[in-house]
Amino acid sequence: MVRDLDKTLETIGTSYIDLFVIHAVDRIECLDDQIRKVAERLKRGGKIRYFGFTTHSNMEQCLAGAAKLGWIDGIVTTYNYRLMHRNAMEQAVKSCAKAGIGLVAIKSQAAMAHPTATVGVETDTSLALAHRFMAKGFTLHQAKLKAIWENPLISSTFSMMPNTTILMANAAAAMDRTALSSGDMALLKTYANETLSCYCSGCAGICESVAPNHIPIAKVMRYLMYYHSYNDYEKARSCYHRLPIGIRQGIAGADYSIAELECPNRLAIGDLLRRASHELA
Repeated sequence: MVRDLDKTLETIGTSYIDLFVIHAVDRIECLDDQIRKVAERLKRGGKIRYFGFTTHSNMEQCLAGAAKLGWIDGIVTTYNYRLMHRNAMEQAVKSCAKAGIGLVAIKSQAAMAHPTATVGVETDTSLALAHRFMAKGFTLHQAKLKAIWENPLISSTFSMMPNTTILMANAAAAMDRTALSSGDMALLKTYANETLSCYCSGCAGICESVAPNHIPIAKVMRYLMYYHSYNDYEKARSCYHRLPIGIRQGIAGADYSIAELECPNRLAIGDLLRRASHELA
């Protein structure tokens, strides 16, 4: 941690950074006492102001656990219109706010993992969403950002902006103070429920606890999302190839029937992971 931080400070030409995070925490047990001591030493030395982590797997458990630690300042977490209505997420966010932990949302668009995940795209609900928000002067993508900002316990949003069109749209959404109505939020929730089987919610502790050979299902789902929703083929394949070769070799032939039964969203896990083994290899 110290070596990486020193290298970063040198690269960007500054003496400190505001928020230092450990990336991709999926179990709060990862943040042990040794890490706490390092974080406190870096703060005392003036190299960082705040310490925290990012999470896009088992988010609710990680947030709730962080609130009990007493030394986490900020968390960058997957949070969007699909997840915000879940009771466990609502309670975890409130626990962090009570503990003084700042929250930043990522994966704001709740992108799907594969090209056949189009259930609900042309439903009455999706069309109603598009027409409703167009009438208010903003797009569905902008509405998804606004849905996050409706929660005052979320401090900010990290959003990928690979071109100026998206940059301008996001900036316009942030400056436009038009709030979503309760009807808008209810319609987004309905759409989320209609397309539940197309979205991986990152609850890795459920499917991976019964996955054969410790296959990291949630990670592979995220890589598929990079590939098909972000069109970031290089990143998707790079992440996939960082998995141990033994894991990659076993993905296509594994039996995911139990994991599919346990999945609360009823994803076709087997089909998706076999697709990943072909497309990301």
